[in-house]
Amino acid sequence: AWVAGLALLTRREFFRTEGDLMRDAGARVDPGTVYYRVMQAGTQIGFASSRIDTTETEIAISDQLLFDVEADKRSHRGSARLRSRLSRALELRAFSLELSPDIGPLRATGEVSGDTLLTLSIRVEDEEPEVHRIPLTRPLLLPTLVPMTFALLERPRLGARRTFSVFDPFAMAPGEVT
Repeated sequence: AWVAGLALLTRREFFRTEGDLMRDAGARVDPGTVYYRVMQAGTQIGFASSRIDTTETEIAISDQLLFDVEADKRSHRGSARLRSRLSRALELRAFSLELSPDIGPLRATGEVSGDTLLTLSIRVEDEEPEVHRIPLTRPLLLPTLVPMTFALLERPRLGARRTFSVFDPFAMAPGEVT
């Protein structure tokens, strides 16, 4: 029994799958809110915030950006809001992206079925939504989650590289980032 227990411990610690690593990383996500200043040429033009809420089974992340830009001698207010829901294994389950009328208007929503299909709905202004079904080969992340996931998977070290499958809501397409 002792040898079998030692073998199981060795297997668990030294032969971990990517899913095991992601589950462990997701368990270390803490709730919190962070605020940022949005700067242009040394002047604050807006703010951004990122809020993380956690439950036993899910992680909810809400990112918001609000800014004022000068164009044509007028001030324009822009905003973007990205909300996402992840499993505790850091797998994307659903997201919504809203861009304000000055930079959109656009609303995109996505929902992952199992881990093999992303249903993406894109609506511009008051038009009928355009729906796409995108097959997936790996669980997805949003680009804003890559740094956090990279840092949580293992202790970062100089020169470390990892490739993540991501869905870029601004390009409206899946891809990979290293």
